[in-house]
Amino acid sequence: APQQLFDPQQILSSMYDLIVIGGGVVGCAILRAATLQGYKCCLVEAQADLLSQASGSNSGIACTGVDATPGTLERALIRDANSQFRIYCEEHNIPTRPCGSLVCLWPWDKVHEETSGYNKNEGDHHPVLKTVL
Repeated sequence: APQQLFDPQQILSSMYDLIVIGGGVVGCAILRAATLQGYKCCLVEAQADLLSQASGSNSGIACTGVDATPGTLERALIRDANSQFRIYCEEHNIPTRPCGSLVCLWPWDKVHEETSGYNKNEGDHHPVLKTVL
């Protein structure tokens, strides 16, 4: 086998604290947060442009977490992200339009009784309205 003259992992680990793979919205957010905390970072993206795949063609609607199971880490992270998102937009003069959402149950959805109505334990303010036929 040919002798390897350098070890890419050793070189990269000596240059960067963090290597982020993927230049979508999550990768860019991780890169930004780590950089602001003082880490030396590198972003690796396969495409020619950042945010060019799913992140570049989204609807621009923030996830409410309404379909995340109450009491889970997913639900907690979504709620935390939403509160940070609002603050970030306000601080950077990014216009937003809070518009609410309509939550419908379809007859084929398997939904437990406790999901209908308000979930006072989670502080939700969006009732499940009715079954849509």
